[in-house]
Amino acid sequence: MCAGSLELNKVFQGITSMLVSAAQASTVMLVEALALRHKWYPKVYNCVNNMLEMLSKLMHVDFDEIEAMMEHVQRLVNDEATHDKPISGVVGESSHASEDMTKSSQPVIEEPRRHNNSKNQCQPNRRR
Repeated sequence: MCAGSLELNKVFQGITSMLVSAAQASTVMLVEALALRHKWYPKVYNCVNNMLEMLSKLMHVDFDEIEAMMEHVQRLVNDEATHDKPISGVVGESSHASEDMTKSSQPVIEEPRRHNNSKNQCQPNRRR
């Protein structure tokens, strides 16, 4: 190998490690956001998804491990929520808890809000 190819190989390894680090950080953010029921805008979700795809091309990605991380964080969140709620003994409350858990397992993507900038907005009354 010549010196030029060694230098090029080092540059490639540096770029690869930066991409892997960024993709791993994005994966952790995605896992936490989904588990904690944060709302993600479609652009952010797509960016994280693209990083996961890029990471899977550079190294082995264990999606089962990612799913297990999500379930673990979700259990921690649910455990904290049950410790914070007072117990009232009202019949039928357990069904609400199971409904809440099923909703939280679905990723939530929110469209950016559009503000109404038209002139038809309420204007403060002016005294004449």
